[in-house]
Amino acid sequence: MGEREMEEMPLPALFEQGCKVHNMASESGVDQGTLRKGCEALQHCEEMMSKLDLFSANETKDDISTTNLKYLLVPFYLVELREKVAGEDRIQVLKISQAKLKVNVKPSLEDH
Repeated sequence: MGEREMEEMPLPALFEQGCKVHNMASESGVDQGTLRKGCEALQHCEEMMSKLDLFSANETKDDISTTNLKYLLVPFYLVELREKVAGEDRIQVLKISQAKLKVNVKPSLEDH
């Protein structure tokens, strides 16, 4: 699937594609190309979530629509897939992963 095609996909389709790769990677070995495609899908998913302002900093967990709850997992899935991609500086990937997961924990969600 090309970059252009991914940009035209709706958020649920991107999420589904990324989850599919994440599940495959969790259950068995997946080739590097598939891992990269999963990372791309989840990256586009993150970008789309940001553009749509899907979650705001002042929301509580009760304010989030049930249908949108699954998108809270996007950063976690993305980090897990990136850590499985070979050929990258492992220390740098881990530092980026740690920072990404810390940033994506919203204080308003932690409190409830």
